[in-house]
Amino acid sequence: MAHPMFIRSIVLLSCLSAVCAAFAARANENVSSIDQIGANHDAEIDQKGALNENKAALRQEGSGNTATIKQDSTDGFNDASAAQNGTSNDATISQQGTETINDADITQSGSSNSASIGQDGISGENLATISQQGALNSAMVKQHALGLPGGGNFASITQNGDTNDAEIDQNGDGHEADIVQDGSGNSGKIEQSDTGQKAILKQFGDNNSWTIEQSGPVGGLMVEQYGSGGGVTIEQF
Repeated sequence: MAHPMFIRSIVLLSCLSAVCAAFAARANENVSSIDQIGANHDAEIDQKGALNENKAALRQEGSGNTATIKQDSTDGFNDASAAQNGTSNDATISQQGTETINDADITQSGSSNSASIGQDGISGENLATISQQGALNSAMVKQHALGLPGGGNFASITQNGDTNDAEIDQNGDGHEADIVQDGSGNSGKIEQSDTGQKAILKQFGDNNSWTIEQSGPVGGLMVEQYGSGGGVTIEQF
């Protein structure tokens, strides 16, 4: 799995096409930004429309915060980022569209955080990155891209701390998934179906467990695990 910077480069390369050039000339632009400092905050951004370039950025500092971003565009581009610093934070990004590129990024620092990204599209690309640092974190990415030759789903989850949980679920054309966990008691799971699957899972610590399931042609995986008491499940068909 490529570094998140490589994931970003996919968007840049895609936008060099004639289709993206034509879209840029006629697109509407929705831009939203929320910045919160303090405790017990709640924030929500909702963007939708055809031929839209949706951009949303949400930043929270404090404890007990929640954040939700929803984007829906047809023949457009969805770009969302949520950054949280504190404890007991929750962030959710939902993106969908037809002939749309979905790009989502969640960054969290602290303990007991939860992050979720859901991306759904036809004839488009899904790109997701989640980075967590702390204990008792949970991260989940669910992607569905269908119908774009050379396109598909690209996801990366990085966790640092104890008792973390990460799950990536990909369905559609072309996949790359990367999970990196550092700590003890971590669990990782990757599910991929369709074509061109690539999965990388790295764990460092004790009592780790991971599962990789791939269905369809051209599947490949790489696993690194250091520690004791880890469980392993691999299914390829």
